[in-house]
Amino acid sequence: MPPALVHGIALIRAAQPNICLYASEGRLRLQIGSNQYALSEHSPRIRCTRAVASFGLRRRFTVDSTSGGILYSHSYWTGQGEDFFRWLAARTDDPDWRSKSARLWTEGIAAKVLRAD
Repeated sequence: MPPALVHGIALIRAAQPNICLYASEGRLRLQIGSNQYALSEHSPRIRCTRAVASFGLRRRFTVDSTSGGILYSHSYWTGQGEDFFRWLAARTDDPDWRSKSARLWTEGIAAKVLRAD
């Protein structure tokens, strides 16, 4: 049975680190494998870009620190429609979405509401 309320989203993969975005105590947190990062208004910066020489068929997902270093990078082939990495980068780029989600997810929301976002 699915839980009544959820506090975040996750991408679980067998061969790669799992990625989880969740809220705790009114703050969004990003967890990649065993590494955790608190998300503030603009840090860390989460991006999803097209790979240069791939004719748009590959994308690169990166998590950059405020000091300019790369905390995580993942290159992948694109499929059809919006994918998890593009969704995550687009949403976390919006400070209003970050603060609203941190508040709502801390309290817990129905899974179907989260899926509709």
